Amino acid sequence: MNGPLGFNGALRINGNAGTSGQVLTSNGSAAPSWRNTSLSNNVRFAANFTINFDALSAEQNTYTTTYNLEPASVTIGTNTITINKSGLYHFEGFVRRSIGFSGTPSYLDTDFSLVLDGIFIRYEEIEPLLRNNGATSSVSYSKTTHFSQDIYITAPGIIRSSTAISFNAGTSSLLSRSGSGVITGYLISE
Repeated sequence: MNGPLGFNGALRINGNAGTSGQVLTSNGSAAPSWRNTSLSNNVRFAANFTINFDALSAEQNTYTTTYNLEPASVTIGTNTITINKSGLYHFEGFVRRSIGFSGTPSYLDTDFSLVLDGIFIRYEEIEPLLRNNGATSSVSYSKTTHFSQDIYITAPGIIRSSTAISFNAGTSSLLSRSGSGVITGYLISE
């Protein structure tokens, strides 16, 4: 055929007229399909998390849903976030860790890992933020780390985050530890 193509009625691809706001895309193999545009989808979520520092080893963080606009596509569980719709996603957030000692430890390291089916973002190293030379000679360490990542997910994709602390307190002792953060995500395109 050479020339313009006109339709008298609805355009259907394999019997499917698509839904409002969708666009026709091609896979390059003569098998086009309807897809949501990047700004018209509702696959968006956010979760707060707390870090369980009760044991001094890698701990799964505990999620609390802030919002989830499409629970069929994203499931936020206690320790995991499951992506049930394939596509390119944007994730971002932060993690905050604070640790206090009665004196200066001889070694201190903490890391945060965001893992998605074997692909992970890992931030390490905690730096001194505040040193209190009062009567207790306590030393507090704190670090806030931001992360941002675009990842293509083939559903189902399971996201986990964990935090670990390792230290040698030396002559000091561990006084306190706490941690929290936020993770947000949205579908960029299918």
